[in-house]
Amino acid sequence: MSGATARFKVPHTLVIIFSLIILASVITYLVPGGKYARIEKQVQMGDSLSTREVVDPDSFTEVPATPQNPWMMLNAIMKSMRHHSAVDIIFFILLIGGAFGIITETKAVEASLTGLVKALGNNDKMVIPVVMFVFSLGGATFGMCEETIPFVAMAVPLALKLGYDSITGVAMVYLGAMIGFATAFLNPFTVGIAQGIAEIKPFSGLTFRLVLWLVFTVITIAWVMRYAARIKASPVLSPVFDLDEPRRHAASETAQSEKLTRSRMAVLAIIAVGFAIIIYGAIKLGWYIDEMASMFLAIGLLAGLVVRMAPSIIASSFVKGCSEICGAAIMVGFARAVLVILEDGGVMDTILFKVSGLVGNFPPMISVQVMYVFQTLTNFFVPSGSGQAALTMPIMAPLSDLLGITRQTAVLAYQFGDGFTNVIIPTSAVTIAALGMGGVPWERWARWVLPLILLHFVLGAIALMGAVMVGWAG
Repeated sequence: MSGATARFKVPHTLVIIFSLIILASVITYLVPGGKYARIEKQVQMGDSLSTREVVDPDSFTEVPATPQNPWMMLNAIMKSMRHHSAVDIIFFILLIGGAFGIITETKAVEASLTGLVKALGNNDKMVIPVVMFVFSLGGATFGMCEETIPFVAMAVPLALKLGYDSITGVAMVYLGAMIGFATAFLNPFTVGIAQGIAEIKPFSGLTFRLVLWLVFTVITIAWVMRYAARIKASPVLSPVFDLDEPRRHAASETAQSEKLTRSRMAVLAIIAVGFAIIIYGAIKLGWYIDEMASMFLAIGLLAGLVVRMAPSIIASSFVKGCSEICGAAIMVGFARAVLVILEDGGVMDTILFKVSGLVGNFPPMISVQVMYVFQTLTNFFVPSGSGQAALTMPIMAPLSDLLGITRQTAVLAYQFGDGFTNVIIPTSAVTIAALGMGGVPWERWARWVLPLILLHFVLGAIALMGAVMVGWAG
């Protein structure tokens, strides 16, 4: 049995995604066509109104399906790559990769990490809980998601310097933000939109959500700290040990041969100020990918100029940085093709209609779990939090009234279903981008994070049972 296990090798991430694309194409031959009408709805988000296109729950009609043949399937890949939800992320991570290519060439970050680790001394164990708590708070309050991608590039070398691995570096930032996102108490892109569509008071039920966020965050931090301690004691236990060893040696040689000069300190200052501006812009100015990408481009160019790099060196470093992240960018485009095929085949709404009909066949305590599973499965095809809310909540909110489940609980089922699996599904553009930034193959990350996701799922089911038992309405 051990020999069979040794011979088995998890396929490349792109192979897995392409297999899902083929499966989606087959589904279009098996599932009848159907369609919901879409309507414009005013949704209260904090102090302002936002217009969202949502499904009309009473409008489902059968329509002819359009089975997606192999040629259509290949066309869907190109369509998905140029769709705004994918192309934005693709070019965002390419520009970030290019900017970090220039920053890496300055040797500023690598040379500074040794001094930082020495300064931490015996307090290095506090790095993981502090970083994860901060990012979890960001995910829980302003919906930090895409913003985590560049921070991963900074966290991974820090984790390696501290004796951990690149999985720990990704987890500190991305997993931290995503557990906050999944159990958010103020996230306007999930809680805000879902409650608005469900027509309940915006950000109501705050106390219960705050408790859930704190519990899940503490459990996740403890999980990562326990893992990191094991890896520090025995690095060969890491699923990415073979990938991290060359990085450790290269970083060690750089730290020994490079000094933290004034120009490199200036680069660090530029990075710090740039990150602060990006965070401020995301929270206060409504910045999104365009503005953040522009700021990272500015950071990279300024870093090169400060250390007096020749223009051709800046350009070649930028291109090198882009090339190193190109694989992740391509997979982002492929991942969305699954949804494109189901939509073009006319079967996505049919799947939504058929599965949602199962929810009403059980008593409230079971129905809420079916609702939870339904939202989780939907997240695989629609990994956008706001997109999933617009697709499912117009159906789930009135259905919950008939089932004796409060709309507040229905929103929580959506929130958990949308959030917990974000860190593992290969159809999530942000997950693929974050892992690409950290140099962690998806298949190795998935094996590592799956037990934690299952724990989150079980705890979420327990929380939903409690909400039904007390009739939680906020």
